[in-house]
Amino acid sequence: MDGFMDGDGPLWPWWASMVVISCCNFLFFRHARLRSRPSHTPQDRRYLRYLRNLCVPFLFECAWRSVFPSLYNERQVLFDTPLNSILLDRSLAAIGEICWVLQICLILEQLATDLRQHWMKGCCGKCFVELCSMIMALLAFVGEFFSFVGTFTTNAYFEVLEAICWCSLFGLASLASLTLLVRTHMAGACGVAAKRFMVVLTLQGFFYCPYMILYNIPMYWRIFRHDEEEGKTYLSILEGIVDSWRTRERCQEWRCWRDDWFWMSFYFSFAVWSSICMMYAPRLRFARLTSQGLQHSADILALVLYCRLQVSTPAPASWTLHGPMPVAAVLPEDALIDRQPRAMTRSFQDYQKEKQEREWKEKVQSRKEAMNNAQRVSRATEFKTIGNGKFKCGNLLEARDYYREAVIYVEDLVDARRKEKVELLMPLYANLAQVYLRVEEHSAAEEVCNKALTLAEVPRNNVSSSLRAKAHFRRAVARRVLGKAEEARDDLQTVLQMQPDHAEVQKELAAVRAILSDRAKQAKAAWGGFLQRPAVDKEAREERDRKAQEKRQKAAERRQERLRRAEERQQMQVRSFALGTPSMAVEPPPVPVPELPGEVRVLDEKSARAHLNPHMKHLAEFIIRMTAIRPEIQRSTSAFFVLWGLGHVLRDSGASGKSFYHLSRVAEALDEFWSHSWQEHAWRKVAALLVLKNGPAAAVLGTLAALIAAALKSAGFLPGYEKPSIDHVGHHHHYEFSLWALGAGVLTACLTLVFWRSQSSVFLDKV
Repeated sequence: MDGFMDGDGPLWPWWASMVVISCCNFLFFRHARLRSRPSHTPQDRRYLRYLRNLCVPFLFECAWRSVFPSLYNERQVLFDTPLNSILLDRSLAAIGEICWVLQICLILEQLATDLRQHWMKGCCGKCFVELCSMIMALLAFVGEFFSFVGTFTTNAYFEVLEAICWCSLFGLASLASLTLLVRTHMAGACGVAAKRFMVVLTLQGFFYCPYMILYNIPMYWRIFRHDEEEGKTYLSILEGIVDSWRTRERCQEWRCWRDDWFWMSFYFSFAVWSSICMMYAPRLRFARLTSQGLQHSADILALVLYCRLQVSTPAPASWTLHGPMPVAAVLPEDALIDRQPRAMTRSFQDYQKEKQEREWKEKVQSRKEAMNNAQRVSRATEFKTIGNGKFKCGNLLEARDYYREAVIYVEDLVDARRKEKVELLMPLYANLAQVYLRVEEHSAAEEVCNKALTLAEVPRNNVSSSLRAKAHFRRAVARRVLGKAEEARDDLQTVLQMQPDHAEVQKELAAVRAILSDRAKQAKAAWGGFLQRPAVDKEAREERDRKAQEKRQKAAERRQERLRRAEERQQMQVRSFALGTPSMAVEPPPVPVPELPGEVRVLDEKSARAHLNPHMKHLAEFIIRMTAIRPEIQRSTSAFFVLWGLGHVLRDSGASGKSFYHLSRVAEALDEFWSHSWQEHAWRKVAALLVLKNGPAAAVLGTLAALIAAALKSAGFLPGYEKPSIDHVGHHHHYEFSLWALGAGVLTACLTLVFWRSQSSVFLDKV
């Protein structure tokens, strides 16, 4: 490589730019793989997996040929190494190009299948596209065969045949994509990615085919005619295979690459980008038919079938349809047999409501993710005030929407804002339940009250008895309307224990008891005296249940009081232990520990620590035995998501309002608990975690890459350059020097350190 830096023209800047683009292509591939749309069916997952697997060979082939470019027939290479041999480059190019063509064929066939399944079962467009895809794949294999023969024999005539195959291939691809584009427009299909793919493929054929016909094919034909006139001797296939592996004419001057640098740059950049973009698996989407549309289609179909059956019968004048008139009004009764469509599971109105509800939740969720915790609390408070105003004015539906949006903002706040969360959610749940009762949505009211009471059952939330009583009362009203009289009676009795003199509760309880009494009378009339005794003992059983519930409640209060006192004692012991740490500037006082009655012994610092260690052990065991009251409370995230983008989660200060809650998931167990200082610089935490989590993998892979590069250099597969030196007696010597091992090891270690996917399940307060 003695001409490495003094080549003619911009050779090395062009080569370096191609290498940089190849490295960026790998990063682009990784980004596209992570951001590709989720697949819900096995067919979608298989389709996406095929496209990804077909992209990898083409990506690798272009990256290899960017580092080791070559010109086949001239046997010119940039580096004199077996890794830059003509046979190896041509083989990799054939595999990559065939995979790229198969990607296009697979997408075209899938789009045609989507169009045929959802639009017209008898559509001939799918058959035409399938035929074009098969011919395209065949042309790709034939073109690669001609390319191999032309490379081995150095005969430009086979290059002409290869160019004709590629021109025909892109012409068929353009026709197939244009056909799909027209039929997609006629069918009213959706799918932005699919339409962009068809438009780009159509335009590519319109530009590529004239270029091949007007420039590329005539150029190879002129070369072939010139070789024939000069009487050039061509190699045989076997001689060409050996020659393409051994013969390498190193050329590190710009004049050798001036005529080919443009198509190489386009090939190694735009072609790779198109293959990566095809990984997003474009599909066609179709809107579902409504029930009215199905009904009208069934009416028309019944009319057509009846006309075919009654060809000889003249059609009455009343059969003229004006708009979507029901066929039942114009056809004879015997023509309406089996005319009705299948019964649908839901009406069109229900579908519209579900669609509006889904779109509303998506909009609210997007606004929520754009806020930080403080903004969400502020917005929820504001919407609660607005909802109260709307409720007082009688605008119940608007009040309901404001309350629901406020609940979504604060229902999953972090544990550090538990107090604000409870203070907002309990009134919101109560008000929302009242609105649901007013608009006669009693099932929704019961569900909201259940959420409120679940939140109130947590002792740490310290929910007031008035709010609990309000939730019980409104759930009782909803249950009474829903026919759950027994559950409503239990709720009302719970409210009376909290507020014994509440007149409205007593009135509601009387109504519920009247309903139960009517049921008992109806059962007695139906069954005689069979159910009489349970009706007589019902009041006594209710009294026993009430006393048992009071007893359980008092026991629970005593248990909570004991736990509170034990927690206070443990906190005092922990504070005493902290005062005894050697990092404190103040000397801790001696700890008196009574051993026997009438005898006191003073312990030093070491003895005090030994005395407190058992208590700390019991406290740790107590914390370990604690379980979450709801499974969704305990969440974790992968260490990779926290460290992705050089720790973008830890570097986020919260000023942008970005939420990382979507990176977490419900977890049964945690591998690690990441506790960190908010005052410490984020870059120090990120660097420490990268070294801790990705450092071992980076060291191992970097060492392996350095060993492999050193072995390849020793075997002569990688080039080097001579470096002069002077020994101790003044003699000049030259030795071969290279940085392949060092560069490969450092580059691999750095990339692994940044991009390694650590799958540890961790808890972080910012996620």
